[in-house]
Amino acid sequence: MALHHQVNVNILDEIADKPTLPWPAFSKEEFRQAIINCNNSSAPGPDKLSWSYLKIILKDNDCLNIIISIINACIELEY
Repeated sequence: MALHHQVNVNILDEIADKPTLPWPAFSKEEFRQAIINCNNSSAPGPDKLSWSYLKIILKDNDCLNIIISIINACIELEY
């Protein structure tokens, strides 16, 4: 175990950097497919938004476009 032991992090300098690849933007269909199998009765997170509510919201194309824009902005900004 490393607990209470010194660790030499300089070994990480020996690892070669690899180029990063751009993350492709999410499409509306990809997002819908990602949440389709989420359990409607699962407990909501800290935002109190359950999957069943999100699925209803995403039926509105304007709402879906806004959510996709936010997701893609987060990806682009590496947030």
